[in-house]
Order: sequence, then structure tokens, then C-alpha cells
Amino acid sequence: MNSEMDVFRVREEASFFTKHLKIIIFIATILSIILLITLITTISSNNKNNSTESNNLDTNQSQLPILPKQTPSSINEFNLNLEYFPETSNTKCLDGSPYGIYFGRGQAAGANKVVINFWGGAWCTGRDKASFLSSCTTRSNTEYGSSKLFKAKYNYEYDFFGKEESKNKFFYNWNKLDIPYCDGTGTQGHISDPLIINNNAKLYFRGYDNTLAALDYLFSKVKINEIDTVVVSGCSSGGFSAIYWLQYIADLVAEKNPNAAVLGISSGGLFMDYKNIKTNDNDFGLRMKQMYEMVNQEIPMVNKDCLKDHKENPHQCLLHETLIKYIKAPLLLFEAAYDGWAIKNILGETCHDTDYTLRNCDEQQINSINQMKDYNKGVLVEAAKTKKNLSVWSPACIFHCFLNILRDSRSFSVDGKTINEVIWEFLDSKGQKQILLFDKFENPENRQCN
Repeated sequence: MNSEMDVFRVREEASFFTKHLKIIIFIATILSIILLITLITTISSNNKNNSTESNNLDTNQSQLPILPKQTPSSINEFNLNLEYFPETSNTKCLDGSPYGIYFGRGQAAGANKVVINFWGGAWCTGRDKASFLSSCTTRSNTEYGSSKLFKAKYNYEYDFFGKEESKNKFFYNWNKLDIPYCDGTGTQGHISDPLIINNNAKLYFRGYDNTLAALDYLFSKVKINEIDTVVVSGCSSGGFSAIYWLQYIADLVAEKNPNAAVLGISSGGLFMDYKNIKTNDNDFGLRMKQMYEMVNQEIPMVNKDCLKDHKENPHQCLLHETLIKYIKAPLLLFEAAYDGWAIKNILGETCHDTDYTLRNCDEQQINSINQMKDYNKGVLVEAAKTKKNLSVWSPACIFHCFLNILRDSRSFSVDGKTINEVIWEFLDSKGQKQILLFDKFENPENRQCN
């Protein structure tokens, strides 16, 4: 009996399920459609929001670069990521746009080492106030006067900031601070109030503030008392800045960590006060004097020892035949015997411009260029006699800054020493071993230059 009742119940339940199956399927279908519509609506809304954010990003980037989100999971430690300083700070580019720096963390054995690089890019220049400000105004519309054109990040290859050991064997895993140059006066100088120019635009001169903020940022990320080595570097006017700030940084680090080595490596950064053949006076020195008078009245240059000895002509401390005498930290100069920029902009000769050789120069022009070369070498040789911290690598070639891709090139050497070999000796000895390598050839006899 119980068995028959059980069979009946099963049949009855099956009959009930069969009878209502269509209803169940219909309800399930409706629910699926509702779920699908909800999902499509959500995706569409997200896409619209993303599109709007993208459009806003493009619009903002045409005005000011957007600071990348600095989350540990998203950062490639070897990239140099842009960090802006608050607009309420004293930091500014020439046009008043916010100032920022690029930073990348060191890894492994490089975690307690730092390489600092100053951007190059000449200066605002003029022999009087009007021409100086005109030059600055033009500059304020470029990446050397505005942060509006700064990239969000840099990923270097052969440079000192390169991340691959095979291409940057010494610094690839070091902490890296890249200091952009947008103040126009050599990452130094300060005027509290902006200067109003003819078209009612404003020019801000905050190179001093920008550099101090960059250094403060660096030492908030890397503890000074844990640092082993700091290298201060730069090319062209960046090399000028490296020389300018080297002793300041060395003293700053030594206050908290006297055992740390602070070294300078400058490429094409030596600018001498020499007579210009066109103006028949020391044109470059006069332009640097005008710059000093414009931006160094409120805050003079940072090398106080130099200023003590040159109270009557403090702008002399911006000229390297004077300044290098007051630098105590080890300094390695990579200087072409025939600096192409200096030949054109300091001496005033342009016969080398076409192909960076002296083939198109006549005898008088070659003699003029060689006289300048001999003067520059004489200054360095004389300085090195008493300044054992000064090292020089100087091939008799026409260039300004060396190409990083040539750092291991045997065809680009002095007394058989390549750029990288000289860097290694300099770093290995912490700058205590003086290296003086001046090419024995003259251009154009030096075949290596070709």
C-alpha cells in the first residue's frame, strides 16, 4: 500500500512539474533578459564615463600634464615618473606653470646610491635688460620655460638613467633624480614677484626654489644617513648646473653623512669667459653678468666662498674658470678640446657649423679656434695642479656633449681610455684618483673624430 502511494505521489509531482514547466521557463527567460539589459546598461555607462575621463585628460594635457597616480602596483621602478610640487609653493617655471621633477627608485645594490641629473638647454640671454627679458619670453613658450610640455614619465636607454645594465652598467639600478630646467637662468636665481612684460604676461624666476625643492624631495625618499654615493651630473647648461650645485650638495650630505661620497660628472658644462671675435669683447661674460644682475639680487649664488672673494664682481662666480677653484668635491669634466657650442656662441666662429669639422675653416679661423682651445686647456691644467679633486677627459674633437651610445667606443677615446673606463676609475676611487687625459692630437689631424 505504501509503495503504491509513493508511486502515485511521484507521478502526481511529475505531472505538476510538467504542467508548470512552460511557466517556469517563461519566468527564467524574463529574468535572464532583465539581467542582460542591466549588464549592457552598466557597461555602456562605464564606457561613457571612461570616454569622458579620456576627453578631460586630453583637454587637461593640452593645458597642464596630469600627475600619474603613484600607486606601488602601477609604478615601474625603473621609469622616471613626474611629480609636481604644489602650486602654492615657491616653485615655478618661467611662465608660472607648476614645477615638477622625475624620480625613480633604486634597486638592490643601487638602493643606497643616487644619480642626479640637471637638464641642459642654454639660458635666457641678453646684454641688457630688454633683450634678456625678450629671450626669456620666447623661452617661456617651450619646455625650457614651461611644464605644459613635460612628459608624464621618461624611460631612458643609454643615458645615466638607462635601466638596462648592458647599456648603463654603473647607474642602471641607482636612485635617479632628473631635474627639469624651465627657469631660464641655470636652475638658480630668485625673484619673489613675477615680472610683468609688454603683453601683460608674467615671468617667474624661481630656479633656486625649484632646485631646493627637488633636493628636498630626493632626500625625503632616500635617507641621507644611508647613502653611500651621490653623483651630480648634467650636459651643457645642465653640466653648468651640476658644477654650480655640486659643492652645495656635497656640504648638505656631509652634515648628516660625512662618509658618503658626493661626486660631479659634467659633460660639455664648462663655459669660459673668452673674447668674441664679432663683438670684440667678452660677450658671454657680459651676458652672464646681465643674468646675475637680473635674478641674483635677492638670493646670490650658493657658493659662499667664491662670493667672499668676488664681492665687486659676483657674476664671476657663474664663470667656470673662477668657480672650479672653489669646489672641493671630486669633479670629472668630459670636455671636447673643440667645444662646438663654445666655438659658435662664445668665440663667435661658425665655419665648423655645417659638419662639425674644420674643413670649411680658413687658416685665420683655425688659428682663432686653436687659440681658444689652448686657453681652455691652460685653465684646466693650471687648476688641476692645485685642485687634485679635478679630473678631465678631453678629446681633440668637435662636439658639445658626448653621445652616451659611444661610452664604450674604442674609436672615441683619449690615450686608449674610453668614457666608461674613465667613469669606472673615477667611481671606483671615489674621485680620489686624479685623471687627466688631454688628447695629444689637434683637429683635424685626429682621425678618431671622424
